[in-house]
Amino acid sequence: MTAPTSAPRRVDSLVLAIALAAAIAITAVLVAYVILPKEALVPARPAITLSSVGCQGFNGTPGVSILSAAPRHPISTFRATLLYNGTVLGDLNSLTVGFNGDLSYMDLDDDGRLSSGDRFGFSSGFGCAPMRPGGYEFRLLWNAELIVQMAFTQ
Repeated sequence: MTAPTSAPRRVDSLVLAIALAAAIAITAVLVAYVILPKEALVPARPAITLSSVGCQGFNGTPGVSILSAAPRHPISTFRATLLYNGTVLGDLNSLTVGFNGDLSYMDLDDDGRLSSGDRFGFSSGFGCAPMRPGGYEFRLLWNAELIVQMAFTQ
C-alpha cells in the first residue's frame, strides 16, 4: 500500500502561499518607505510660539500661553520643566499630569493636543502673586527633543 500523495502537496502549497504573502507585504513596506514623503512616516517637529511671561488665564497666575503650535501633537508627547536658579520647581513628565510643584498645564480647548490658547502656569497658588526674585528657565520638550527654552528673571 502506498500513502496518498495529496497531503504533502497541500502543505507545500500552504508554505508557498505564506512565503508569497510575506514577500508581497515586505515589498509593499519598502515601496511605501521609498515613495512616500518622510513626513508621512515620521511626525513633523512642532513649531511652538509662546507669549511673554505674565499673569493670564482663568486664575491669573504668572505663566506663558501657547500663541501657536503647528502641527498639533498629543499632549502626552510633551514634557515641561520650570527651573529657578538652576533648581527644578516643577516637572511635567507628560502634560496629561496637569501640575507638579510650581508648574501647571491647562489644555484650554480640552482636545488633548498642544494648541493655541493652552497655558503653562508658574505658581502653585492662585492670583497674580509676584514670583520670587531670581533667574527662571522654562523648557518644553517633544519626544525628548528640546523645542522651546525660555529664560527670564523676576
